[in-house]
Amino acid sequence: MDRNRESGCGKSSPSWRQLRNILPIHRSIWKQISLAALGAFFLILIGGCGGSSASTTDPVTIAISPSTVTLPVSTSQQFSAPISNSTNTTITWQVNGATGGSATFGTISTSGLYTAPSSVPSTAITVTAISQADTTKTATASVTVTNATKIVVSPAQMTIAAGGQQTFSATLGNAAVDAAWSVSCQNATAGSCGTVSSTGVYTAPLAPPPGQSITIFASSKSNNAVAGNGTITVTFGSGTLFGQYSFAMRGLQAGQPFSAVGSISFDGTGGITGGIEDIHGKATPITISGGTYVSGVDGRVTATVHTSSGDEGWQISLVNHARALITRADSVIANGQLDAQNNQQFGHGLSGNFTLHLAGKTASSTIPVTAILGGLVVDSGGNVTSGTVDVNDSGSISAKLSVTGTSTTSSSDRGRGTLSLLSSFGSQTFAYYVLDSATAKLIEIDGAHDLSGTLQFRPSTVATGNFSGLYAFVFSGANSQGAVGQGGTFVTDANGVVTNGTFDVSTDSAFSLGFLFSGSFVVSDAAIGRTIATFNVGGSTLQYVVYPPGLNNQLDFLEIDSQNATSGVAMRQSSTISGTTIPSVTGQFALAAGETSAAVKQTIGGIIIPAAITTGTLDVNANGNITLGTSIQNSRFTVTALSGRGSLQLQAGGYQAGYTTYVVDDNNLLMLQTDGKGALSGLMQRQY
Repeated sequence: MDRNRESGCGKSSPSWRQLRNILPIHRSIWKQISLAALGAFFLILIGGCGGSSASTTDPVTIAISPSTVTLPVSTSQQFSAPISNSTNTTITWQVNGATGGSATFGTISTSGLYTAPSSVPSTAITVTAISQADTTKTATASVTVTNATKIVVSPAQMTIAAGGQQTFSATLGNAAVDAAWSVSCQNATAGSCGTVSSTGVYTAPLAPPPGQSITIFASSKSNNAVAGNGTITVTFGSGTLFGQYSFAMRGLQAGQPFSAVGSISFDGTGGITGGIEDIHGKATPITISGGTYVSGVDGRVTATVHTSSGDEGWQISLVNHARALITRADSVIANGQLDAQNNQQFGHGLSGNFTLHLAGKTASSTIPVTAILGGLVVDSGGNVTSGTVDVNDSGSISAKLSVTGTSTTSSSDRGRGTLSLLSSFGSQTFAYYVLDSATAKLIEIDGAHDLSGTLQFRPSTVATGNFSGLYAFVFSGANSQGAVGQGGTFVTDANGVVTNGTFDVSTDSAFSLGFLFSGSFVVSDAAIGRTIATFNVGGSTLQYVVYPPGLNNQLDFLEIDSQNATSGVAMRQSSTISGTTIPSVTGQFALAAGETSAAVKQTIGGIIIPAAITTGTLDVNANGNITLGTSIQNSRFTVTALSGRGSLQLQAGGYQAGYTTYVVDDNNLLMLQTDGKGALSGLMQRQY
């Protein structure tokens, strides 16, 4: 007989029946023997058989997660210990060898929830998971208990320029924390607070949010430690100007009318990468080949723009990433705006109902102003199928002129197209630059007039009720005595009745404030939007053509009486200006104002904090004498009327001027110089 076979160590193991024959135990005893005991006894019998008779069942394994953890005192951590190769997955949990743990080293439940002790122990802590399927199989985790109960974010405070980056870390005691990161600020718009990666790398937004302050949070992914936070202050920087922008400026060059509209690109690191610029009197645009810019933390930017006609000096006051105010800081005395372009709208033609608003200087010796306001209907092919324009050309009024025309598709690189209009005022050709689906900037390029302005989407039909609301306004222009500025506030009801109006007027040598006025709005052409507004002011009747508020919620005005040649906008005031509480103005604002009559050739720009004691920085171009970066001192700002009307006494170095201001909402104020020394008009827009 084969000895191995006799002992069960051959090629096959003994059968159940053979095992019973080998072990002559009474049948009743066999019934009481458990399967597990028989299996163990069987393994003893064959234990010396070597590899040829090894079990084909995989061994039980156990793992624990997490394997290392840091916990504040009295906080908890959930552990898991999956078991493989066994249907019995029950775990015995121990802390430092004690099942269920202890008050000294922490306790652990039967489900693996560990709770740290109330004080830091002097001995290291080990959590052990024991498989009940095979008690020789264990897995351990290391626990560090710390007195810290809150995650610490480092650095705790940080100032970062717009668009900049900073890496933050999170610790609990002396140990790093696998943190979930997030950011928060006063602005709920997506991306306005910046972003933070899963590893704590924070990227600042392209402009500061309200208050400039952002909070960065770190919470633990693995325990219930108190989340930590740090504070970030975001300043303006080179990164704020990033991308493609359309600009428009208007003023004087060598005593002659000047206007320019174009597209320019900034790289976010201090470089200007290119662009084009249409200038009054030139049929084709000049090239912007490059340039540089330097941004201060307050949002004042000094730029040198290289063009095919020579360098230009720009002084820019940032409102945010998408909006800035510009003054020229060279021999050209001009100011205007810089607005981000949506290049997704490039390559499309004009189509829809638009309000056309143009203004500029003329060489007239009587009233050196021309302005046009009208409504256009443009079909899907870019053809102006119908339209009406009103013209005030140096005081000569041409009312309700029919207009037709054509337009080209905007270019795919700069959003530039052309618009040709024909009316009894003449044939005019404009270059337009797309901002977005609702707005374009225009400049006349045929040399006939110095006109620039906007083309804005408007409602298809207009009723008197469209004008209902509270408004603040500033108009600028001239009469036979020189420059004229008009400003004020009024209320219009659903029937077009104007009440509670206050009217201020200013020239280069005189001013009159606080005229009460009433009036009316009467729609003369509902399809095109043309409306006539009449203001009864101090014994005089002033009449304007008005077009309704579009997506920007403003009214466009053109004076058509014989007294002045003015135009401008009225902006719908916030609902918080209710007539019961004087509005408050807080924050830091970008500022720009200009006036280029024969008597005064001056623009100002800068940053202003219009508190009771006003501070900030001012840039001035007075007759080509440029003063940049002068501190605003000994200046005062007040809002004195329920309508939002107030005053600003502004002084910076040798510059002194008095303005009447008009609150539109928390972010916008209109302003008109009212001190008898000029008639600058402009606006202040809140940065944050």
